[in-house]
Amino acid sequence: MQLQTVLPNIVQSILAYSVAELMEAAEQSGQHFLYANVANAQSKQEVLEGIADAFTVPAHFGKNLDALDDCMTDLVHRGGTQ
Repeated sequence: MQLQTVLPNIVQSILAYSVAELMEAAEQSGQHFLYANVANAQSKQEVLEGIADAFTVPAHFGKNLDALDDCMTDLVHRGGTQ
């Protein structure tokens, strides 16, 4: 698998891979894959809103980083295994 060469303790741009490759790698390793394209966002608020829309976070989402972390943790927990 192509992503096995990426060390777990580094940061690498996802632009190094296509979305389809990342989805496939996540599926093969039993991971959830969430994708939000916020390339056109002009502010932090627009980025948060784009992520919230793409991931269908709960209506009570507070539109800040702490709230996003809470919602994402809750979504993964509820998602169970693939």
